[in-house]
Amino acid sequence: SGKSNIIDAFSFVLGELSSKTLRANNIKDLISNGGKGFEPSQTASVEIFFDNSDQGFPLESQEVCISRKINRSGQSVYKINNKRTTRKEIINLLDLAGFMPNSSNMIMQGELFRLINMSPNDRRELIEEIAGISSYNNKKQSAEEELNQVQSNLAQVSLLLNEVYLQLEQLEKEKQDAEKFLELEAKEKIHQNAFIQTQINQTKHNLEVMGEKKVLITQQIQEIQAKQKDLHAEIRDIELKIHALLPKIRDLQDEELRKLTSQLKLIKEEITEQNASLKYSKQNLENFEDERKKLYAKISELEQEEHQVLQKITDLENKKESFSEQIQIKENEIQTFNNQLETIDRDYIELKKKANQLQNRIDQVKDKRSEIDLALKVNQRRIKDLETRKISLDQKIYQKLQEIEKLKQNVADLEKKQMEKLGLSEINSFSKGNIEKKIEELEENVVRWQHEMKNIKPILLQKQQKVFELQSQQRLEKEMNHAGRISAILKELRQKSQIEGIHGSIAELGTTDPKFQKALDMAVGSRFQYIVVDNQQVGEMCIKYLKKKNLGRASFIPLQEIKYSPFSPSLPSNKKIFGRAIDLIKFDQKFYHAFEYIFGRIIIVEDLITARQLQVPAKRVTLDGDIVDGSNLMTGGKMKSSSRFGFFKGKTEKNILHQEKAELADLLQQENQLSVQIRHAQDEISRLYKIKISGANKTKEISEQIAINNAKIHQLHADIVQNKKEIEQLEMNIQDFSQLLKENQDTFKEISNELDMLKTQLADIQKQLDSSEESQIKTKLRKTEKELADFTKNLNKIEVELAKNQTILSDTLRKNRKEAQALIKEKSEQIEKSYQQIQDLTERISESQAQFDSLQTTVDQKSQKLAKILKEKDNLTMQISEKKIQVAKFENQVHPLNMQLNTIEIKANEMEIKIQEWKCQINPEVRIEPLLLEKSPDYHQKQLREIQKLKDQLGPVNLRAIDKYREIEVRFNELQQKNEQVIDEREAILAFIDSLEQEKLRVFMNNFNAINSNFGYVFGKLSPGGEAKLELENPETPFDGGIQILARPGEKKWCLTQAMSGGEKTLTIIALILGIQMHVPSPYYILDEIDAALDDVNASLVAEMIKELSVKSQFVIITHRDVTMARVDHLLGVSNIEGVTSVLNLSIQKVLQQIQANENKNEGVIQT
Repeated sequence: SGKSNIIDAFSFVLGELSSKTLRANNIKDLISNGGKGFEPSQTASVEIFFDNSDQGFPLESQEVCISRKINRSGQSVYKINNKRTTRKEIINLLDLAGFMPNSSNMIMQGELFRLINMSPNDRRELIEEIAGISSYNNKKQSAEEELNQVQSNLAQVSLLLNEVYLQLEQLEKEKQDAEKFLELEAKEKIHQNAFIQTQINQTKHNLEVMGEKKVLITQQIQEIQAKQKDLHAEIRDIELKIHALLPKIRDLQDEELRKLTSQLKLIKEEITEQNASLKYSKQNLENFEDERKKLYAKISELEQEEHQVLQKITDLENKKESFSEQIQIKENEIQTFNNQLETIDRDYIELKKKANQLQNRIDQVKDKRSEIDLALKVNQRRIKDLETRKISLDQKIYQKLQEIEKLKQNVADLEKKQMEKLGLSEINSFSKGNIEKKIEELEENVVRWQHEMKNIKPILLQKQQKVFELQSQQRLEKEMNHAGRISAILKELRQKSQIEGIHGSIAELGTTDPKFQKALDMAVGSRFQYIVVDNQQVGEMCIKYLKKKNLGRASFIPLQEIKYSPFSPSLPSNKKIFGRAIDLIKFDQKFYHAFEYIFGRIIIVEDLITARQLQVPAKRVTLDGDIVDGSNLMTGGKMKSSSRFGFFKGKTEKNILHQEKAELADLLQQENQLSVQIRHAQDEISRLYKIKISGANKTKEISEQIAINNAKIHQLHADIVQNKKEIEQLEMNIQDFSQLLKENQDTFKEISNELDMLKTQLADIQKQLDSSEESQIKTKLRKTEKELADFTKNLNKIEVELAKNQTILSDTLRKNRKEAQALIKEKSEQIEKSYQQIQDLTERISESQAQFDSLQTTVDQKSQKLAKILKEKDNLTMQISEKKIQVAKFENQVHPLNMQLNTIEIKANEMEIKIQEWKCQINPEVRIEPLLLEKSPDYHQKQLREIQKLKDQLGPVNLRAIDKYREIEVRFNELQQKNEQVIDEREAILAFIDSLEQEKLRVFMNNFNAINSNFGYVFGKLSPGGEAKLELENPETPFDGGIQILARPGEKKWCLTQAMSGGEKTLTIIALILGIQMHVPSPYYILDEIDAALDDVNASLVAEMIKELSVKSQFVIITHRDVTMARVDHLLGVSNIEGVTSVLNLSIQKVLQQIQANENKNEGVIQT
């Protein structure tokens, strides 16, 4: 009649590719051939409508329409709400809404028979699929592959260690010759310095002789200068006469002239101040215009870059559309090949089904990896933007501090001017309490105390965290630090071997701050267990003893023979760089060589960013244990197990905890004291301001200017505090995003591993497919699938690149352009204000200059009356000139003597210069013994010749051998450390695999128990008084066995499905199917004649059970049973009219009446 055609239509429209599943030889056979009296169709299409009023689909429409159309060539066209799409997108959309095409929500004809005959292992695999166990298997396989890689890495590192050790032995002799050469060079420098110093001493003696001659010449010059002194006395007498004329000159100057002169002075000062302000305003204007010009240029660059990004987005979208079409074509080709293969054998179909499932999973994992990759790039961009913002705020703080200094200078100048206006007596009264100075000191104290409080806050939090950590680790620390194989070996050696010169392990001999413990643990690892002994002989005896007693292996550090390269880097001043590890450890100095060997080339820093930025040829380790070695190899991540190494503690954690609590109490007390001091200081500032205002009435205008400047200073300080808060918030945001970035990276790695595992499984299945007879078809299929994978890969890359460019366009370019436009507007307003200030100042300067010129003319006219008296003054001045000529004659006599004196001084200077040149030749880093300075220069020259002879005997020396030896030694240490790290990684992977197995078992059992409970409940409903259950064949290791179905229908005994009747088997499997559906619910279910093998009683029970479940899900049932039809909500009749399936909507009431009439008729027949 065509009822199954409707089920086929469901499968077809939801993306079914197998023509065999749709009961056709080829997919294009689904198109109508016309039949009797009808033309053949060119296409076949199905539409299905879903109610989306609850927004189950992530679409805004209230109704979702999915359609599929095929043509004679077998090509399919998919649409969602009349918009063309791909099969993959439809599958993803259905998955998001909770639909599971081709899953247990669609039970076709014959499906019950397959489920009844399913093997126990197949049933277990069904439960595994429902529980998602495959993801755990994939992770385990990935971990095992990683374990194999780690084992391979371990072998490679061991091989490299041997090679590097051989290189060290080869360089040993060259290094010794180079060290001998450097030793001779050091002696040569000592004697060279001594030779130069003796020459300096002789020259200094000659300088003393010349100094005595200089004293005699100086005495002659002094005698001539005494005569010059008498002439100077006569000149002073004449000058006194000139001074006597000055009162007369002052008398001729009237009161008006003095006032004009005073006004002239004031106006000149005012013009000077105005010119200074004008210059400052012009400078500001020039700065503002330069900044605006730069902003315009930046906007132009951003617009150009935005255009380029938009063009790139357009190109990517075109490529995306092209690849989508290619993918659709390849999917259709794959469908054709699959249809051909499905007609061949069942095993091939099962393998192909698994391959398709794996491929779908690979596509999902790739999509997820693309999302994580995009999130990685977005977070990296956000961190970069936050760091840029932080740098900008630092620059603003620097500019504001400079502006504060300028304002303080202005305040100081205004205060000086204020004091001048007040007068001397008022100065004393007004500044008696040093009010201004006191206020400034108090304000600075308040700022300083507030800053101290701010600094105390993070220390408090850190201290509280430390107390918590010490409390939680107090009991574990002792067990961790005193356990281990080396402790047992040391105990054996000390008590029973009778070997002298054993000092203990590195862990026993040193202590450090607990916050450095993790960093040192990660950096050194098992080298904490190295045992320190006096010399190699002691070490040899210990090794022989360990071999004899079969106690295992240990490493020994001979203090007398251990070799290492001294390392003293010049580290930058940075609070995040704590220093060399050896400088952070307390130990007995007699063990210095051992600790320098282990910790000398390790730098402890706070975080990974600091470690990366610090470029020194040494290992940098963060407090979290991340490592950047000398070659910039980076190692880090999350360790799943706690540290096994570290220093033994010199005092108990209990004492440390007590000390930390005491320090915490002190910090709380400091915070309280600072709060009280700030409050008192603010009250005192308010009181002093009141006193200041009452005493400054005469200088109100200047006081207002001072107040304005101080207000600006306060505002700038507040701005700086706010900027610092913003910087702290930015640093917190950077830290949060960095953590998120790290989590994304871990997730990306896990997904990549899962993807590799899936690809491996797919490759294994592909090998099985290749071994079949249909190799030619399969080869074509593989080629097409590879092309599809390539297209899909390219499409994913394009989608990631498209999302990246869209993010750059929206979050960066357009945002930066808006910010630049806002800054341009701000700078334009500042420029306009500056122009106005310059105009006002120019007008005021012009007015002041005109007033100054007028007053200057009046003063010049008043001054003509003084001409006569000034003439007399000029005559006296001429007499002074004549006296000075006589003084010059005496100067001529002094000149030759001064020439001699100069000659002496020149020679002395030459000697001084020579001494300075010799001093420059002296190497200040070379220390000279006092006894060597008593030797003659000839002695030192002889020593220099002997040293040169020894250097010649050494012959050519490879000085790079020392550095090369050190480099290789560092490489050796790094490889040794890497070897230990690889061992730790292997242990971590083994622990991870164990945890996966446990979690896998837990998830499987949870799903098994839930389905088993549902199965029992449903069976009890379908078989009143009966029971059913699922039973594991191997309860101890469920994955090593299958699952049996046990049931007790009615009052019968427990039995397996194999021992049941056909109806009982059907009822049991239906109960299991419904139990699974209750555990993994779907919005709809399609059941095709599942009640065909049941009698009316059992069919009615099944119908009642489905009726109960239909409250939460929609059921579509194909049935011939009246008892089932009587319980449905909507009834559709299906018939075949002239080869075409027709559907009739029937009334439930009429159907029930017809059924009742038929029953009554049958009863009447029986009675008759």
